[in-house]
Amino acid sequence: DMSAWRFRPINCFSDGTPCEDVFAPKLAEVCRDYGFSGFHGADGFNASGLLYRRIATDNITAQFLRATGLDAPEYVTRSCDGQPELQKRRMSWIWGQHRVEFTMFIRGRWKRFWMKVADSIHGIGGKCVMNSSYTRGSHAAAAFLGIDYKEIVEAGVDAIVCEAVAL
Repeated sequence: DMSAWRFRPINCFSDGTPCEDVFAPKLAEVCRDYGFSGFHGADGFNASGLLYRRIATDNITAQFLRATGLDAPEYVTRSCDGQPELQKRRMSWIWGQHRVEFTMFIRGRWKRFWMKVADSIHGIGGKCVMNSSYTRGSHAAAAFLGIDYKEIVEAGVDAIVCEAVAL
């Protein structure tokens, strides 16, 4: 699913503000106001699918190109949300020529997201937990989903709920 409508925690708003800059303090406010002991980032609060298939949205692509300074062809930079064939072409360029940079960028975005969420939750005395990604072990999650469990724990997440016995 390459649709643009779904919630993507590592997106930015139209003014460039990262989602986590609004989400994290509001989340802490809700947890405090309702007496929750913390936040469990279940499905949807980590990878949004295999990198090479699902994350070529206009928003993420624009962030990636800004962060790396790469000069991309027009078919990569033009809007193509909701147009699966154009998104596949865009992702072919990103994954085919800049796989390492893109994977590292996505890993960094998730780390930054979770750092801000964990800081906000810890600020109210809570704990921050997330699910593992698509039942993937640490190597597959980092390489194909852009989620590095070690980096996420370093960012301040207190625990990761492993969703597969094999983990």
